[in-house]
Amino acid sequence: MENNEFLEEKKGNMVGAIVLGLVAAVVVAIILAAITIVREKQSGAMVLFAGFGVGYAVKVFAAKDSLKFGVIGALLSIFTCILGSAFCVIGLFGHVADTSYLDIISKFGISGIMKLAFLDFGFMDIIFYGIAAYAGFAIGCNASDKQEEDTEKTETSDETSQED
Repeated sequence: MENNEFLEEKKGNMVGAIVLGLVAAVVVAIILAAITIVREKQSGAMVLFAGFGVGYAVKVFAAKDSLKFGVIGALLSIFTCILGSAFCVIGLFGHVADTSYLDIISKFGISGIMKLAFLDFGFMDIIFYGIAAYAGFAIGCNASDKQEEDTEKTETSDETSQED
């Protein structure tokens, strides 16, 4: 019974990683947008926060050293940056126009908001998105330390039970 649980843990949980990664992406994007709106400017360091936040969320369900989970972490980190930019547009326009966020969304639509979010997209944005993707990949691809400890404990207990 324990060996089956060990094998399932070693494979990882792709659906769990995607779901928790999406939840983390939305939460981190909201935090990034809130910081940007309060400071009235974006910071490059915030993309690291996006990569680390989403990467660690994916890492919870990741298999040990699995590239698939690293790719999920990278893609969701880029998604977080894009979503954060869209939330910034909604928040800044809502703040300036003194109207609700839903009014901004209904007035501009999703495609209009995305056009505004990428209006000044440039080389540095590509660099920052790449950094976020790398952080999400690097963290998402490595299994947690807890999984490694559990693996060592399971292997040690299997060896002791075989000796008996």
